[in-house]
Amino acid sequence: MRFFSVASIAAVGAMLMCLSGLSSANPVSSSSRLVARAPGGSDAPVIDKEYPYGETKFFTAFATYRGNSGFIKCPTEAKLLRAEHDALEAIHRSPARKHGMSESVKSLFVKLHGIVNYNGLNCVMTERLEGSDLYDYARGLSQAQKNEQLPVIFMQVITALKYMHRIGWAHGDIKPENIFITLDSPNGPPKVKLIDFDMSVPVCYWQSGLLGGTYGYRAPEEFLGGTIDHIARDSWALGATMYASMMGMPPYGFTQNPRTGVYEPWGNGVMESKMLMVYAEKKAGLRPMGDLQNAALVELVNTLMTVDPKVRPKINDLDNILLEKLANHKSIYEKVMELWKTLATTYSNLPRCMPETAFS
Repeated sequence: MRFFSVASIAAVGAMLMCLSGLSSANPVSSSSRLVARAPGGSDAPVIDKEYPYGETKFFTAFATYRGNSGFIKCPTEAKLLRAEHDALEAIHRSPARKHGMSESVKSLFVKLHGIVNYNGLNCVMTERLEGSDLYDYARGLSQAQKNEQLPVIFMQVITALKYMHRIGWAHGDIKPENIFITLDSPNGPPKVKLIDFDMSVPVCYWQSGLLGGTYGYRAPEEFLGGTIDHIARDSWALGATMYASMMGMPPYGFTQNPRTGVYEPWGNGVMESKMLMVYAEKKAGLRPMGDLQNAALVELVNTLMTVDPKVRPKINDLDNILLEKLANHKSIYEKVMELWKTLATTYSNLPRCMPETAFS
């Protein structure tokens, strides 16, 4: 892949498809697994179209299995398969109302079909989506359209991440390419689906150093080698994603060539040096976002990209007044009301991570 909340609200109409009565010898434990035998058997997935894939995926494709259209992703490492499967299963099986949210919040996430086996590879199969990722979608918007549509998009993303954090999971790789945009009609409001969960981790999983993710969206604390707060890390990545959607590139890692206009990646070691400097100075030093007229969006980016992870706001702690400002424009508000119902107002605490109960 390329490098590239109005009180809490959530998308209406969760669409959950149940695939049951299927068994598997795959090591990923699940009650919702679907498994296909290798190609050549009568029960194999039919590949409709191979799809470009990133370095952590061995094979990706649009496929059909037992009459269900989907997208299969076959990671190079078993831990990536397990992360994607377990995160999506937790998202779709957790009781949202127990966490103070409507069940409709689950429609903000790609649906999990299960595990299939293709050519001896264990692969996650999810629903097939029609539309484009946020990177491509934002590139096609004028500045005026960005001012109006990006708040609609990011209120949905914020709602999705609030839910994910409340059930004890961090996404781990928030970026424009992992936010899929669909439209019910050419002039309809954009709807969000979060995708790509192979970097997801339980929020109490103690890790240190660089954790994966994507160049340009990693938080500065990752370069220090210490223990990482995954919820705070998601906050930074969300801020960087908002920035990239507005500016056309992530906040760090690329410089525009004045002669060609092309954004070129920094040389080896430059990113690490820059992020260590950012952390030491406790100042993000973002390029100005002067062309963006939605001041609340700019304020939210700066808030989420607070350098010190100990004081960086968690997504569940974002001030509702700021989120209300984000949707203050009348046309934006109308789009929001078309899409969402108000969530239950019961507050749900985030998981408490104590060393003796931490995931290992």
